[in-house]
Amino acid sequence: MRHGKSFHRVVSLILCAVGAPCASPQAPAPASAAPQYSFGPVTEYDSATPNFNDALRFRRGERYNAPLSSLPGLGEDSEPQLWELTMHFRKDPMPFAASDAMVIGTVSAGQAFLSNDRRDIYSEFKLKLHEIFKAPNGILLQAGDSIDLQRKGGVIRLPSGKLIVRGVSSDSMPQVGKKYLLFLNYNREMEDYGILTGYQLAGKDVYRLDDLNDEESNHQEIIHPLHNEGVSEEQFLDRAKSKLPRAAGGALNAGKTPGWPSSLVLARVGLLFSAGSPGSVWELGLGFSIPYSISSADLKSLRIALTKMARPKPFRFCSYRKQG
Repeated sequence: MRHGKSFHRVVSLILCAVGAPCASPQAPAPASAAPQYSFGPVTEYDSATPNFNDALRFRRGERYNAPLSSLPGLGEDSEPQLWELTMHFRKDPMPFAASDAMVIGTVSAGQAFLSNDRRDIYSEFKLKLHEIFKAPNGILLQAGDSIDLQRKGGVIRLPSGKLIVRGVSSDSMPQVGKKYLLFLNYNREMEDYGILTGYQLAGKDVYRLDDLNDEESNHQEIIHPLHNEGVSEEQFLDRAKSKLPRAAGGALNAGKTPGWPSSLVLARVGLLFSAGSPGSVWELGLGFSIPYSISSADLKSLRIALTKMARPKPFRFCSYRKQG
């Protein structure tokens, strides 16, 4: 959320030139320490180069092309570490309205890629879903699915061994093997999700990936401990779920809905029949999305209903906008 007359200024900063030590992207934090700001996955140059035979990869790489075509491609003569500093900004810590998806999942893989013009770097992650609180309209997400995440920045190792690091100083990368609550924006053309912000869920502790404003971003070193929310994972998720808005038309409905039966709504005008869990409304079909994960039993019930019931009874045609 922006407050007042906010603006963004992107500044390329060479860390060594301002007195901050050039940090090693490969230096892990001790296991007992708080998680640190992450540069993202280190990827070999040959594996990061654009693949123009892959239409989807081409579209994703085109998104990060540098606006100044006179810039040289990244190589041996490039500065090893450059960062974008976003000035005079404020980020919503819980962007329910601005996000297309709100999910919990574990990062199972990550890789850096060069943009198509080879002047910038972006990173892509695989996220295995555990819980879905909100999903894009028309997209069915289930626990166990994997989705593609993307974020600007990453690390590429040249054939010489030199590391090229690019990133946004206020936004840390998720790490492979860690569990997160993430707020995402879906790009239908690219078939991937951009990370608005997120939280690492670590049992007794929860850590925020990103700085929320330029005051928080005033770190002495680029590698710094992530902000600890000061509560356990269970407490944090209870707090987040309590703030979930009740939205109309299938946008978001992640809690129990008093007065509505256990049900599945099939399409904006469609069949209403029982196949859900007690007290919940499940929404599926044209114009709707699944706002949280369907259990295998519920999904099986849905398939049976669709395949074996020519006209399920009881049924009624319905068109509604459920108000919270």
